[in-house]
Amino acid sequence: MGLDWDLPAYLPATASRAIQPSKDAVDLRPREGNFWHALGVAHYRAGDWKAAIARLEQSIRLRKVGDASDWFFLAMSHWHLGNKEEARKLYDLAADWTEKHALHNPELVGFHAEAAALLGLPVSVRVLLEQARTHARSSRWEQAAAAYEQAAAAPGSEMGHVSFEHACVLLLADDRVGYRRMCAAMLDDQSPKPRGFLVARACTLAPEAVDELARAEKVGSAELAGNNRYWALTASAGLHYRAARFQQAADTLHQCLKHNPGWDGRLLNWLWLSLTCHRLGNQEEARQWLDQARAWLDRYGGEMPLRAEGKIGLHLHDWLEAHVLRREAEALIREAGRARKK
Repeated sequence: MGLDWDLPAYLPATASRAIQPSKDAVDLRPREGNFWHALGVAHYRAGDWKAAIARLEQSIRLRKVGDASDWFFLAMSHWHLGNKEEARKLYDLAADWTEKHALHNPELVGFHAEAAALLGLPVSVRVLLEQARTHARSSRWEQAAAAYEQAAAAPGSEMGHVSFEHACVLLLADDRVGYRRMCAAMLDDQSPKPRGFLVARACTLAPEAVDELARAEKVGSAELAGNNRYWALTASAGLHYRAARFQQAADTLHQCLKHNPGWDGRLLNWLWLSLTCHRLGNQEEARQWLDQARAWLDRYGGEMPLRAEGKIGLHLHDWLEAHVLRREAEALIREAGRARKK
């Protein structure tokens, strides 16, 4: 199935070396179910399916309950031994548990994808999408772009936020041809999704995203006109900026900051203001807005904390757009600096 995922630590190349330390841990604490689980996984990676099943089943007995991390490896071990019916039963149990309880656990999602590939089963859109988002949160742009492509092609896939995230990732992976193709597809889509304001936002992520910017404005007009919500004002400002209505863009961004002072996504306003001030000739103010946004982003490091963790109130699509705009703003500031030196 071509799924690209970071496999767990017990890879085949190191599995034989992982068995002995896991045995040592079990000998020291034989009632610790997690140590038996690690030993079972090590045996699975080493190709000893029967030993893997015995150790994983002991892990479940000691912990008095199994979970998807046990069931996926049990399913794969049984599959290798030809026990197809048992493998499928265990896989279904693990897949259902993962989708209900652990879609934000990248390790389990990875096991899910690995087991599905072995059993020749399609991976659900939700799992594919979480795979893409895990790559994106860790700034692995090319892997994320490929995973979003798989999610978009899967049966039951929808547009909306997914397409917007995909568009951002394509730009961050330096695939401008793919990005323009994505914008055209969003404009041509006649289904209820994607929403108009997301189409407008996608088409303003980079210069010359579409041949007719007016068409993007028209698609977004129903949701954007007269709307003072932060997402509407930010999208409207982006349209003004790409249409070279720089003062209107600046006024709209300041209006957004006034009406929504507590929105974490205000860093998008700061970045758009940096771009806008640059075009209006206010280079010092442009640098100040950019520095403010960079300080906010750098505070959280290279990876995006999950929203569920409560560390950050920013949606993934806002975080991705911020990285796209930051690149553009930094390039303009550098260009302005070189021009001054000449």
